[in-house]
Amino acid sequence: MASIVIWKIPQVQTSKLPRNLAKAKKLDLENKTRVTLVMLFIGFVLVIFLFFTWRQIFIIENQITSNQVYQQKQLSLIQKGQQMVLITNAVDQLSNDQLSVRLGGINVLVSLAKVSKKDHAQVMKVLATYVKSRFPLDKKKVEFNSNKKVPADMQAAMEVFKIKKWINKKNEALDLSNTNFQKVDLTEANLSNFNLEGADLRGAILSGANFKRVNLENANLHGAELFKTNLEKSVLKNANLEDAHVREGNLRAATLRNAWLANTNFIEANLIDADLVGVMLKGADFQRAILLGANLKGADLMEANLKGSVLSSERSSVKNLTNDQLNETFYDKNTILPDYLK
Repeated sequence: MASIVIWKIPQVQTSKLPRNLAKAKKLDLENKTRVTLVMLFIGFVLVIFLFFTWRQIFIIENQITSNQVYQQKQLSLIQKGQQMVLITNAVDQLSNDQLSVRLGGINVLVSLAKVSKKDHAQVMKVLATYVKSRFPLDKKKVEFNSNKKVPADMQAAMEVFKIKKWINKKNEALDLSNTNFQKVDLTEANLSNFNLEGADLRGAILSGANFKRVNLENANLHGAELFKTNLEKSVLKNANLEDAHVREGNLRAATLRNAWLANTNFIEANLIDADLVGVMLKGADFQRAILLGANLKGADLMEANLKGSVLSSERSSVKNLTNDQLNETFYDKNTILPDYLK
């Protein structure tokens, strides 16, 4: 069909030329027209060819991309399935009678928590439940032994609370109340919002840990190490912090009402707006501590060291501190007192 068109169109065009035009001239014009038509036809065919070639390549690339996406989804499903199996097996190991098997399960869970934010939250719940059920506090039988080592599985489980990259400022309030944590190492751990009511933390190492808004009511922290620990807005009603080291700790707005804080080290600690009503503070060391807004109503301050402490400023001052209480303490010229006590 194309050849007929190419052959006939030039003849039609030359037939309209004057008859007296030489036949050779007409033939030459026909051939030139045919050459032009052939070039146009070839160009058209080439464009069509390139279009369909591009379309085919586009379809193939889409198929490859779709296959890759499908394969990635399948691989993800396989990995998730394997991960679920891994988690299930690890959780099953926690109930094993052999310590080595339990440790293996704990280490697997902690490893997963380190690489997955989603798994971290779930692993925290699992290991919190494990620790609470395995180390319950029997107050009638538990005695403090300074030479006793922390159980290996407990310490291993605590590592999940030290994973900093998944730190959540709004942690779920996990329940670890009435649990035996004697001498456990929770350095720089994050237990914010946890419930540790009645827990035994005697001799525990809690330096740099985040205990913000933690419930520590009736908890025993005798001799605990709390250097630079964040206890802001935590509840320590009736808690025992005798001989504890809370140097440079943050107890801003913490509730320590009726707590036992004899000989506690509060050097350079922040106790702004802390509730210290009825607290036993005999021999406590508050050197260079900040007590602005702290309520000391009925607190026993016999032999407490207030040298260099800040109890007053232009905006705030300690509350309910009497001269009788102050006279039982050690203070010096560097102690900043409210006007009514000077």
